[in-house]
Amino acid sequence: MKKYLFFLTLFILLLGLYLFYFKPQTPKNLNLNTLTNKLQIADIILREGVGMDSLVIKQISKSDYSHLGLVVSLDPVLVLHATTDDDKNKPDQVLLQSLEDFAKLSHKIAIKRYDLSPLQREKIVANALEFKGRAFILSPDDDGFYCTSLIEEAFRGVYDLNLSKERLEIPILSGYYLLPKAFFEDNKSILIDTLSFR
Repeated sequence: MKKYLFFLTLFILLLGLYLFYFKPQTPKNLNLNTLTNKLQIADIILREGVGMDSLVIKQISKSDYSHLGLVVSLDPVLVLHATTDDDKNKPDQVLLQSLEDFAKLSHKIAIKRYDLSPLQREKIVANALEFKGRAFILSPDDDGFYCTSLIEEAFRGVYDLNLSKERLEIPILSGYYLLPKAFFEDNKSILIDTLSFR
């Protein structure tokens, strides 16, 4: 009987910890005013997500940032990104969202900028918007299309990113992936700002 109570107590404790720590929570102090005036179209916006998938990506990549998108409009500020579940009505696809909606599912964000001409910025945004609604596919194969591959495709033919993929050992999905970490650590881009919501 004591053994049963011990395991039941342990199970309830672990379940409580899981629900408390890994349940996505909207940041309480989401103030983006200081950031919006610094943005340009074609800026890369990275986020440290709040969900279990973000925790896994952070652990695998050894980086604070688990997801990214592209600023495609300034008035209003809109972010295009490939995601699994940011919008429950539009799962597993490339979404166009407000900066506020993108940031809601983050503990912190960072803005990175490449040295681009206004014409290059416009072309990158036009390229990216062609992918709106495209299916999110997590795969190391050529048919894979996830947050970083969206950005890679948007820049293709306009600016040579030349970022390295990392080999990940994931059951069923092992292979080489371009991770958000590659964009954050790229010395060809500059860090414009970071913002924490904790």
